[in-house]
Amino acid sequence: ADSTIPEPAASPVYKEKTLFLGWTGYDASKKAGEYKAENGVTVSGDIITFSANVTTYKYTITFYDGSDAVGTFYMTAGTGLSKESGLKDDIAAIQYDGKLYGAPSKDTGKLDDDKYTAIDAYDDLIHYAKSGYEIKQWNDSDKNAMITFTSDGKVKDVNLKVIKSNISLYGQFDAEE
Repeated sequence: ADSTIPEPAASPVYKEKTLFLGWTGYDASKKAGEYKAENGVTVSGDIITFSANVTTYKYTITFYDGSDAVGTFYMTAGTGLSKESGLKDDIAAIQYDGKLYGAPSKDTGKLDDDKYTAIDAYDDLIHYAKSGYEIKQWNDSDKNAMITFTSDGKVKDVNLKVIKSNISLYGQFDAEE
């Protein structure tokens, strides 16, 4: 019987600062006989082998709404982050809403069965919304503005010139009109 292949119950364990993003080529909706040798998948007779999709990071930027962590950017480097494009380019992965996504600059696409992508996670985290409020800016622990927005909600400034360790940013919100 040609049945779907269940995803392993446990993720592989890697060295520190390495993230497991999923299995390259794995598709929960496919039957075993539908797999072909391509995109990180090896097929040899009845044996199908998937490759692990991993990424490494150097630092984290964790976003908070008060004392609640709402998401994390896993950063590949930590210099020259003065524009939104530089910030996006430097993200290795995003953790948001209980899931881990790849790099938004590569928009690696769906890592599971839904269509929510890394770009969606980036947009929802950077423009984090809470009921009755809109994000004004993300501040460091000294209340310095690190990421600011224009009046129409677009990223205006990124003031993360040099990151030397993991950092925390705290949302500053305005009441919606």
